[in-house]
Formats: sequence, C-alpha cells, structure tokens
Amino acid sequence: MEHFAPLILHSEDPLLVCPDCGIGTVDDYEAVYLTYCIPGMAKAQSEMPLCGACATKLRAKALENSRRLADREASIGGPQSDAPEPTLADQWAKLGLHPRG
Repeated sequence: MEHFAPLILHSEDPLLVCPDCGIGTVDDYEAVYLTYCIPGMAKAQSEMPLCGACATKLRAKALENSRRLADREASIGGPQSDAPEPTLADQWAKLGLHPRG
C-alpha cells in the first residue's frame, strides 16, 4: 500500500504526467488501471497515466507476492452512509499512510 498510495493520489492530477517519475506522458502514455479497496470504504478505481518504463515496473511490483483471489464483488467495501465521501488523502491517512512528495 505504501507504494501505491502516492501513485494513486498523484494520478488525480488532470495533466498527463507520470505519477511515478514525473515526466510528461503525452507522447509516451501507458495507462495502468487499478481497482482497490480501503477497509471501511467503497471500492475505488484509479487510472494512472504512466510512462512505458514506470508502467512495466509497476505491473511487476503488483505481481510480487500476489495471488488471485475469488471475486468478492458483493461484499467489497464497508457500510455505506449519506456522509460526504472523504478525499483519497484522508482515506489513506486513516490507514497511517502519508504519501511523500
């Protein structure tokens, strides 16, 4: 989570800039799509506008020590309420993760 939290937060920028290395990705755009679940929150998705080199590294990192899980679509996320949705930064902070940079 410590590796992915900063990338997800930096991917919220509307500019096409690699959230990992910071270079422009207008001409070297390789999107990586991530679906993630933060305990107690609804399932969320992020599209990361990575450059080719960083996309390759990120995919390899995601596969480290991973295993395919059964589809839990019906039970993902915590109880939903009418309270305003916290920001991504707030959600990660609740888990004790504070992105650097």
